[in-house]
Amino acid sequence: MHKLFTRFQECTESAPDHVAVRRLEGLSFTYAELAAAVEFIRNRIPDAAKVVGLAGLPSASWIAADLAATLRGCRVVPIPFFFSPDQQTHILSDASVDIVVVCDFPAPSIALQHPPILLNDEVLHAAAATHAKEPDLIYPGGGERVIYTSGTTGAPKGVRHGDRQIDFSLGALESAAAASPDDKHLSLLPPSLLLEQIAGYFLPLSLGAEIVLASQACLAALGGDIRPTATALSETRPTTTVLVPQQVTGLVQFAKMTGWQPPDSLRLVAVGGAPIAGETLTMARRLGLPVRFGYGLSECCSVVSVQRGGSDLAPSTDTIPTTDTIRTTDTIPTTGQPLPGTRVELDDGEIVVRSPGVMIGYLGSAPLEDAVWRTGDLGRIGADGSITVLGRKDRRITLSNGRNLSPEWLESLALSVAWVGSARADGIGNDAPHLTVGIRPWASESVAAMPPETVAGIFTALFAPLPDYARPDRVTVANGDSRIEIALNRPAPHMETLAQ
Repeated sequence: MHKLFTRFQECTESAPDHVAVRRLEGLSFTYAELAAAVEFIRNRIPDAAKVVGLAGLPSASWIAADLAATLRGCRVVPIPFFFSPDQQTHILSDASVDIVVVCDFPAPSIALQHPPILLNDEVLHAAAATHAKEPDLIYPGGGERVIYTSGTTGAPKGVRHGDRQIDFSLGALESAAAASPDDKHLSLLPPSLLLEQIAGYFLPLSLGAEIVLASQACLAALGGDIRPTATALSETRPTTTVLVPQQVTGLVQFAKMTGWQPPDSLRLVAVGGAPIAGETLTMARRLGLPVRFGYGLSECCSVVSVQRGGSDLAPSTDTIPTTDTIRTTDTIPTTGQPLPGTRVELDDGEIVVRSPGVMIGYLGSAPLEDAVWRTGDLGRIGADGSITVLGRKDRRITLSNGRNLSPEWLESLALSVAWVGSARADGIGNDAPHLTVGIRPWASESVAAMPPETVAGIFTALFAPLPDYARPDRVTVANGDSRIEIALNRPAPHMETLAQ
């Protein structure tokens, strides 16, 4: 974090009145005000508090609290608001959190060593405006952050990152994204995500750029409503943003339905966090969204590779991966070349990353002996060094005919349907894969009213370009409490209601 604080100090001194963070609703912090807010929070954290939890929504308070705790050399533990209460409690206990800074959000109910620090942007802005002391932004080093992964099931694991990892990632992303002080970054992802912390907060602040926070659009997108995201993009006219595939799909479908066009101010829309269909990326680019797909994981400080342009943006000639080499349709997009300073190799098809961005280790486990991480992902490396990710090594589906199939790419195709909110493929030992999809809440009634033949036709056409053995034989549509099974690849689609 040395690079961030050195540059942040320089920006505060050279352009104190430049806007650092602005909420879409209007409240803004200049660089001088944000620095004062950091100092204000820093003085409120008890000396005995060595592990600081961060809870809340996207806000200037979150950013200032993160910087303040890091300046004190604390271990920062972001607490995702979308985790279950049990998972949040696990994080607080597992990380031995001493105190929680809560930003525009209810405080966790668990009792800690120190009472929580409750913040909101309005109060913090007023405090920063009256703060007389010159902010001390000299960073002694030693700060850490613990990012908890696998938050969907079971107990999340804590990934440790320190100065080496964050400084490396900042420099590599600055180069790969051609970031500049003229950028305006629209933040549309939860602040607990490491990718948004680095690309959305730390990188702009290290350059003197502006951050715009759209917390309501972030919350709405998580619930399946993409309209506030489109509105935020149009109103703020940013140059950069980071999206997950679900948001890209939603924007493409929203544009089809309404004629919405993205602002021409955008120069970079980074996309990552999950597989995405190549067709969806192509449609987004035709729409005017300059999407660049990337690959990464928390253990490697979030980003390993990203598309830069040119040949990176051409569709991969890979298809749904199997034990055979088949090149029939462009369905898997490349994730671009590795970041500068990152080396990627394959070991028996598994992606292995060598990089200064590789984590210290998991919390509670011995540190890694070297900066090498076996990702557990299968992949291919092109002649130009670009990486194509084929799915998880431990999730391969072996069909009864001996074919091996990575389910992620069936799932990414299914997620390109606007009203599909979740997808999971399985079928080990079966003649064909089986797909289960969940419906977005806003589409529940309209999908329930669709004739079975219509739903079957949508998925049959979706998977038609795939080899015969890779096509699902049936799709289970989970719509609230209803589960409907629809057979595919048959002349007369058949529907059977499993539960109502």
